[in-house]
Amino acid sequence: MDINTDGSLNIVETINVNFSKKKRGIYRSIPYKYTKDGQSIDLGITNIKVDGHKHSTSKKQGELKIKIGDKRIYLEGDQNYRISYKIENGIQDYADHQELYFDLIGTSWKEEIDLLTYKINLPRNIVININDLKSTTGFKGQNSDGLSIKQSNPTTIQGITHRVLKKGEGATIAVKLPKTYLSVAELANNGYKQKLIKEEQDKIPQNPWLVVIPLSLFGFFIDIWRKLFGKKYNPEKQETYSYPPEGLTSAHVGAYIDQSANTRDIVSLIPYWASEGYLTMQNIGDDTLLTKTKELPPSFPSYELLVFKEIFKDGNLKSMSSLKENFYSTLHKAKNDLSNEVHSQGYYKKEYIYWFRSWRLIIFPISMFSLAAIAMGIFGQVPMGVTFIILGVVGLFFGLGKLPLSDHGKEVKYKLDGLKRFLEEVPETEIESISKNDPNYFEKMLPFAVAFGIEKGFIPKFENSMQHTPPWYTTTDGTNSFSTFKTGFSTETISSAFTTSPHQSTGGGSGGGGFSSGGGSGGGGGGSW
Repeated sequence: MDINTDGSLNIVETINVNFSKKKRGIYRSIPYKYTKDGQSIDLGITNIKVDGHKHSTSKKQGELKIKIGDKRIYLEGDQNYRISYKIENGIQDYADHQELYFDLIGTSWKEEIDLLTYKINLPRNIVININDLKSTTGFKGQNSDGLSIKQSNPTTIQGITHRVLKKGEGATIAVKLPKTYLSVAELANNGYKQKLIKEEQDKIPQNPWLVVIPLSLFGFFIDIWRKLFGKKYNPEKQETYSYPPEGLTSAHVGAYIDQSANTRDIVSLIPYWASEGYLTMQNIGDDTLLTKTKELPPSFPSYELLVFKEIFKDGNLKSMSSLKENFYSTLHKAKNDLSNEVHSQGYYKKEYIYWFRSWRLIIFPISMFSLAAIAMGIFGQVPMGVTFIILGVVGLFFGLGKLPLSDHGKEVKYKLDGLKRFLEEVPETEIESISKNDPNYFEKMLPFAVAFGIEKGFIPKFENSMQHTPPWYTTTDGTNSFSTFKTGFSTETISSAFTTSPHQSTGGGSGGGGFSSGGGSGGGGGGSW
C-alpha cells in the first residue's frame, strides 16, 4: 500500500492460491461503501487491474466484485494473482488526527489463509508512537492476537501473521497520524470527493432565496421566546443583608443562586447540621471524624434525610475518608432532589419552564430537521436545508440559559445577592459588632458562605473576634483555637469524600485507544469459481 498526500491509497494485492481441484479462477469482493455517523461514504475504488489474467468487475449491495479467470480454462495447483487498484477516500479525517483504518483480510473469505504479509509506504518521514499502531485478527466483532504491526523505518509500516486465519476470520490494522501529517488542504479537496459533491449539486438547480422561509419561521420563534423570557433580572441598586430570607437553608440558597444543585451546596449541610446540634466534627490529622449527636427530624427535606442517613448508616461515627468511593451515587440523587425542591418554589416563570425546560423544547429542532430533510431530500434545495439544520441546532440552546425569574424569584434573588455581597465585603470592625449582638452569627452564616463558595474569604474575617473553634469542632491535640479551625476546616476534603467514585477497570480488545473503531477501507473476501 502506498499512502498519498491527498488521502488516497494505491493498493497491490498478491494472492498465492493452491487449487486442490480444478477451478477456473478466483473472485475478490471489496466493499466500496461504509457508513460513518449515519452517513454513507463512497470510498471511490478506481484503476482496477489484474496482471496476466482475464477479469470482469461488477457492483452489488455495496461491494465491488472482481471476477478473475476464463470460463473455458480450468486450473490446478499453485496459482498467483496480482490485483492493483486505487482507493480515493482511504484516510479518515477527524478533529484531532488523521487515520488509516484498513481491513487487510475481510471476514468473507471462503478458505483458510496460511500466511499474510503486508507493507505500507508512507509519503514522508515520521516516527509513530507504538500506541498509535493497532492490529487485530478474529471473527466479526472479535479482537484477538495473530498479526504483528511495527514501523520498520521512518516511511514503512509492516507486519505478518503468526498463525493460520480460519475461514471467516479477518485481519485489521489501524494507524493514527497527526492532524497535519497529510496535506489538510489536499485531504479536504480530494478530487474524487469534490467530483461526487459536484455531481449531486449539478443535478438540481439551487434557489438560495428560499432561505427566507426558514429565517421567517425562526423570527417567529424568537418573538415567542422573547415574550416568555421577558426582561432580565438586573436591579439598578443592590442593598446588603446580614441574614438570609427566613426559612431558607444554605443548600437551598446555593442551588437557587446557581439554578442547579452543586456539590458545595450539599457540603454546606455539614456545618449547618453541626451548628444545629445534629453532629460534631473532629480534626484527626489528614482526616475528619463526624459524630452523630441526634437524628434529623423526619420533616426535614428529602435530600437532607438522604445524605444524613447515608453518612451514618453504619453507626454514629464516620470518617470522611471512609466515604470515598461509596457516596458519589447518593450525592447525585441528593442534588437531583435539591434541584427539584428549588424548582418547585415558584422562583422561575412557569410558562418558560413549560416550554423550554421540558420535552417541548425539542419540538422546534425536530421541526427544523424534518423540514431540512424535506428541503434537501425531496426538493434538493441544499441552502434552504442547511439553514433549517443550523436553526434547529441553535434552537436546542434556547433551554440552556438562565431561567427567567418570577416576581417572587426576583425578590428572593435580590436579598440573596445582598447577603452574598455582605459576607464578601463586610469589614472586620462590623464583624465584632455583629458577633456581640449574635454570638452564633459565625456558625449560622458559615454554611451559606460554603454554599456561595466564599468561605475562604469569610472565615478569616472572624479571627480577631473569636478565640476558640465553634463548639462542634475539636482537634485531637486539644489546640482548639480559631486559627486551628481556620486551617483545619476544609470543604475540599468533604467534597473529595463525596465525589470520589470507584476506579473503573477496562479490558478486552487488542489495541490502543483513540481509534475510530471501524468504518474504514478494505475487507470483503473472496473464493474460487
